[in-house]
Amino acid sequence: MADNYFNQILSQRGGQERSFRWYQQKIREFGIPTQRRLIETGDANFDPQIGNMNFFVYDPKHKKTLPYYDRFPLIIPVEEKNQYFLGLNFHYISIPYRISLIEKLLRFTRTAQNENRIIMEWRDIKNFREVRPVIKKYLKRHVRSPFIKITEEEYRLALMLPVQDFKKATRNKVYYDSRRMING
Repeated sequence: MADNYFNQILSQRGGQERSFRWYQQKIREFGIPTQRRLIETGDANFDPQIGNMNFFVYDPKHKKTLPYYDRFPLIIPVEEKNQYFLGLNFHYISIPYRISLIEKLLRFTRTAQNENRIIMEWRDIKNFREVRPVIKKYLKRHVRSPFIKITEEEYRLALMLPVQDFKKATRNKVYYDSRRMING
């Protein structure tokens, strides 16, 4: 992802892991990127790749009946079928829960095709409380952009970006409902 938003911020880390407060400060300094900027400068794939974190634009088939939905998911696909895939959409949970979930998922990191991926099966993660509100089914025909791959080095920054695009509900409403699912 040469010369993109992620590289601009990550190059300032000096090769060190930084705190979430540091990332928040850098996001304030650099501004919040638009969906278009993330898509245009990203490493694009046209199929969801199991175990890779991705941004993409989505237009749900049943948007009229859904209580709310995210038009710009940040997911890790966990299963793929012919017409759909299942993914963990981190946007449905607040940042502390995102961090907790990614830390648990990183235990499943494996090297596949010369890159690190989070390779897991449903049975491995189904009891993680944070998974309850984030597991979503996506119809491939309703994907409206390429999948923009997020590397493992970029995970923390991607999780911090407030680029979710909820329709029919506020972010606070979504987080409230998710907290109830996690703690209920």
